[in-house]
Amino acid sequence: LPTIRANVGAGAITTHQGALSISTSLHATKKLTREESLSSPASYDHALHRGRMLFRCQLAIVAYLLTGVIAFSRIFERWPIADALYFAVVTFTTVGYGDLCPTTDAGKLFAIFFSFAGISIVGALLGYIGGS
Repeated sequence: LPTIRANVGAGAITTHQGALSISTSLHATKKLTREESLSSPASYDHALHRGRMLFRCQLAIVAYLLTGVIAFSRIFERWPIADALYFAVVTFTTVGYGDLCPTTDAGKLFAIFFSFAGISIVGALLGYIGGS
C-alpha cells in the first residue's frame, strides 16, 4: 500500500500498510490499527453521551445561578442583581467570604438548601469529569 502523508496544523497524519499514525508537534506518535481508526457506532454513542452530559451539567449550573439570582434579588433579600449573582457564585464554589449573608429567616432557610444543592451539583460534575 502507498504511504499517504498529510500535515494538519502542528501535527501530521500518516497511513502506511493499513496502520494510521498521528504525530503531534511534540513528536509523540500513536499507531492506530485500521479497526481503531474507523469510527464505530459505540465510540460515536459514547461521544454523544458525553456531550449530552456536559450540556446537562452546564444547564444545571446556569439554572442554579439563575435560581439564586431570582431568589435573593426578588423574593427573600431584595439584593441588587449583581450582589445576588455574587452570593450565588460564592456559595456555589463553596468559598463563602461572609461579606454577604441572608438576614431574613426565609432567606437563611433557602440559603441552607441552596448551598446543599450547589455542593451536589459541583460533586456530580467533578465526579463525571473524573470518571471519564
